Amino acid sequence: MATQSNLIKTVLIGSVLLLANVACIAKSITLDQQRSLFRDAESALKQKNSEQFRTILGQLEEYPLYPFLLYKSLLGRTNQLTDIKHFLETYPETPYANALRNNQLKLLASRSKWHRFLDLYEPTDNAKIQCLYYWGLKQTGQHEKALDGAKTMWLVGHSQPSECDNLFDLLKNQNKLSESLIWERFGLALSSGHPSFARYLKKLLPKKESNKADFWLKVYQSPQSGLLQWQSWPGNSPFYSEIFAQGLHRLMRKNLGLAIKIWDEGHQHFNLTPQKTASLKRELALRMVKKRHPGALDAIFTLTPEQDNEESRAWRIRAALVSHNWKRVDAALDRLTEQEQSTPRWQYWKARTLDELGQQQESVQLYKEIALERDFYGFLAADRIKLDYRLNNQPIDVPTQTTEQLAQTWPFRAMKEFLAVEHTLDARRLWWFTSQRLDQSNLLAAASLAGLWGWNDVAIITAAKAKHWDDMELRFPLAYKEQVLKHAADAELNPSLVYGVIRRESAFRADVSSRVGARGLMQIMPRTGRMLARRLKERWRSASQLYQPDTNLRYGTTYLKQLSDRYNNNLAMVAAAYNAGPHRVERWRPETQAIPADIWVESIPFNETRDYVKAVLAYMSIYDYRLGGSGLRINHVISDIPPTHPDTKLISMAKKTGV
Repeated sequence: MATQSNLIKTVLIGSVLLLANVACIAKSITLDQQRSLFRDAESALKQKNSEQFRTILGQLEEYPLYPFLLYKSLLGRTNQLTDIKHFLETYPETPYANALRNNQLKLLASRSKWHRFLDLYEPTDNAKIQCLYYWGLKQTGQHEKALDGAKTMWLVGHSQPSECDNLFDLLKNQNKLSESLIWERFGLALSSGHPSFARYLKKLLPKKESNKADFWLKVYQSPQSGLLQWQSWPGNSPFYSEIFAQGLHRLMRKNLGLAIKIWDEGHQHFNLTPQKTASLKRELALRMVKKRHPGALDAIFTLTPEQDNEESRAWRIRAALVSHNWKRVDAALDRLTEQEQSTPRWQYWKARTLDELGQQQESVQLYKEIALERDFYGFLAADRIKLDYRLNNQPIDVPTQTTEQLAQTWPFRAMKEFLAVEHTLDARRLWWFTSQRLDQSNLLAAASLAGLWGWNDVAIITAAKAKHWDDMELRFPLAYKEQVLKHAADAELNPSLVYGVIRRESAFRADVSSRVGARGLMQIMPRTGRMLARRLKERWRSASQLYQPDTNLRYGTTYLKQLSDRYNNNLAMVAAAYNAGPHRVERWRPETQAIPADIWVESIPFNETRDYVKAVLAYMSIYDYRLGGSGLRINHVISDIPPTHPDTKLISMAKKTGV
């Protein structure tokens, strides 16, 4: 039996003879038969049956997934550099070329074939390959370049792969691993949140430096106790200034009050750079605003333009909004850049401010301009002056010929086949690889193709990548319609809300899992799913059942109903709780007096949740239109956010005066 190595050589070098024998067969094979042969070829590869694989592969040369099979068969092959190069030359515009190159480079390095390695190498951001490349330079006599590369790979705040060990040993052996390099990486490690790695680096320092490293680690681990003795630290030392700055940064998260006190009393004691001073002062002010500290408004208004950035300019406005200080809101809006001022968000708040300051005519005119937008702020503006929402539906207009031509190119034929043979992940990888290389018109055509294939999340993201926001059917599909309507009705929910949540959570990808473990269409956490199964008196088997659309929708709508009941159908709070959890929503509520919903949403401390709430509410109105509704408006589903501890005196006074 021929070895798999010989097989590949035969396919790549002697393919003409092979194809001559099967040409007639290949032409007569149907697409269904090719798909069946593809599965057989994968099985033969898995079983290392090279003879069977060779026979099958010869019949699939015209099949779109032929390069994929060839790539798979070349992985891990030794002494096949000629074949590898042939593949790279034949299929350079595939995602497999770089993966195959890296695979072969690792094999060459493991066999110390450094000249061949350097011949095959191309620049990459893969740390393993980079380190092997620099070591290869050293092995071929290019010592200075190798040392420079070693320093580059050294200066990161995390552990590098084992492929870098030889390089770092080279630095040590050549006496190039100076104390300053070790300290620099030590600081990077702590700044990156890797104290255990910093402890490892401490071992590389001379004994006389070990106590200093221990001190820095102590302040890092326990900034509350570590910073209390700051008066005894040498203030003109860059070393202790860095520890003070880093310790204060961590203390802000643990004890904001103490951090403010230590900053006020101690920052002038240290030789902090203007950039570091600005960064710490800005971060402290932002922490105060987000935690609703009494001195927050003054703190963020004392930042100079040089100390500001986009985040602090935005939170200055939010701090003034929460305090209902409209003159300060106006002043904060004036400190935005021209580009920031032109966005619908800040245009809306400018209009609100003009209204509150008694400039109704100017406010109405600005509301009219904002209401032309199809987004959260455009809808809020329309609500303010009772205008219809502008949905601006404009389907993608790409010549049919462009779409048809794109569909016939290899990447898209291959994607369609990957989907047909249930290689969904490979299809997605090829899509994202290809989309990076498409121009505007072809991106639009690709979005249309994905929509035609029912690949909703890909269609949505590709349309956004092409910056086409106005195709309502493509960007807001009515997928799973029958199931959504059923489960929304069972839970007594508006189906537009359910669609809004799905659109934001998963964009209709049923098999998706988030980095924290949420699953399926409505992104349900397993522990939430288990709780809902008990409530519904259903058997909980495993978290994998959350990938089933019907189960996911039943559980998701049940949970939405719970939140809706809890928050009296105030959907601003419902959406926030669905994303961040009810415990955080309770923390974000005002303490004694109700707050307008638009101000509350704008001042949610978590960027993700703030954007989530705005998106779900806007999508809900769009889906009402898509479902043929009567025009659901945001102001119909949100109301003032009630306080956690109502001011009983104010309530009593209001009752007496009839307010």
